[in-house]
Amino acid sequence: MHGSSDVAAAPLPQFTSPEADLVLVTSDGQEFRVFSRFLIETSGVFRDLLDLPTSPNSSERVMTVSETACTLNLLLQYIYPMAHPTLISLSDIQTVLLAADKYDVSFVTDDLRAKLVSPTILGASPIKAYAVACRLGLQEEALKAAKETFSLDFAEKDLDGDRDIRLSTHDAFTLFRFQRSRVDAVINVLLATPKPINCEGCSTRHFYGRPAWQASYIERCAMVLQRTSLIQADRMGLFDLEVVLNVAKFTTCGCEKCIASVTGDSQLVDRWLKTLLIKMKEAEDRISLAITPAPLEIDTAPTSTRQSPEFALRVLAAISIGKLAQWKLGLSNFHECIMSRDTRHKRVEIRCSE
Repeated sequence: MHGSSDVAAAPLPQFTSPEADLVLVTSDGQEFRVFSRFLIETSGVFRDLLDLPTSPNSSERVMTVSETACTLNLLLQYIYPMAHPTLISLSDIQTVLLAADKYDVSFVTDDLRAKLVSPTILGASPIKAYAVACRLGLQEEALKAAKETFSLDFAEKDLDGDRDIRLSTHDAFTLFRFQRSRVDAVINVLLATPKPINCEGCSTRHFYGRPAWQASYIERCAMVLQRTSLIQADRMGLFDLEVVLNVAKFTTCGCEKCIASVTGDSQLVDRWLKTLLIKMKEAEDRISLAITPAPLEIDTAPTSTRQSPEFALRVLAAISIGKLAQWKLGLSNFHECIMSRDTRHKRVEIRCSE
């Protein structure tokens, strides 16, 4: 069965057996007649609850649960010896994860945590997956989802379709700081990695500085990686020799010998590009993400006292616009840094303040 929030609330036929010894009554009034042995075998919580004494005059036990019929339908399909549901929405994954955690059904939790960061879910909406992981306190999953948001442009994002993203302002700021730290890390790798070759033409102008082709390439990388993940940038060919050759043809200072230098030592340049990518990935992997699980109770506060559903994303968009402007204003200084002869003596860091 395919899981969906639109699934009919009535219990599935497997959960309506007249021979069942346990009745689960959901929050929306549906009765599930189930066999307790399946729940006892898979759930530590149900095992403890069903160990409690019952009335000797009753042939079946009745237990009220806080889950809806839709959620219980999905959870029981995991607990019963039957085909597991195919959950196709983050909403279903979140609700079943909560229920599985509540009733200590660990194998369901592990399965759904993997589904939360599957390529299908992350490819469709990494920001939603990040929000769900944060709400559930799933540190590893939140980090994986956050890494998939590098290419999202919050300044231009259409928020109308994201009103169901329950992302807190705290988690939005955490995500933004994570993205800024990642940009700092990969760009500092660009600046700290020694030049692979010299250029005869550039050496006559600034002997201790970088050749013009390298400075131009670094500047291009900085702009691309500001909005693109390393995986995507690699797929785009940013770390291919052809890109460097193209940059060397049109350097900002007009050095005509850059292309000859790169072509003559192409193997060294290609090895430098591969090393650069490896070091960037290592630097990116060292970036940590600390999340704080939010209370999971239903929000009953009046609308006037709550943030609008997309408030956190709008805050993130506003910050992104401001930081992008700050970044663009600093490009001239950045270009001066990467061309400067002082770079042999000090490590230049390009950092956006938080």
